[in-house]
Amino acid sequence: PVHVAGAPVQSAQTAEYPTTGTFGGYEVALKYALPVVGKVETIQYTITKDGQPVTNLEQYLSAAMHISVVKNDFSSFMHIHGELHPPGTPLPPILVKNGQVVHSMAMMMNIPARFGPTVEAHLIFPSAGLYTVWGEFKVSGKVIPTAFTVRVEE
Repeated sequence: PVHVAGAPVQSAQTAEYPTTGTFGGYEVALKYALPVVGKVETIQYTITKDGQPVTNLEQYLSAAMHISVVKNDFSSFMHIHGELHPPGTPLPPILVKNGQVVHSMAMMMNIPARFGPTVEAHLIFPSAGLYTVWGEFKVSGKVIPTAFTVRVEE
């Protein structure tokens, strides 16, 4: 045991989880509403470089992105795929089976050779808590991994 006399009083700090970061030289923003347990949620990645939109993203393993979502206590794991939804086009139906979003192959079959800067994904968080969202996108032949922490409310 160590006793330190006169230590400063620490104020209560609210944990903040950044929604932007730099990964492999690319600026990545993760946008989402406050996630709620059991509801279909949309997360949206926007990728830029030097302040300019990146429009030369490439398919990676037949998807716009691959995303793994792990609850920080390791009680839940999800693998989801990035989807492209050009502005003005209707969102295809989101299918749910056994409490999880089911991805249709149509979402993965119509990916152009080059796209960006925005990629969306849909998922259902099974319980409240902290989750790490790892996303991977491909640009110029290189896979770029990202990681964000998301807090999910009851």
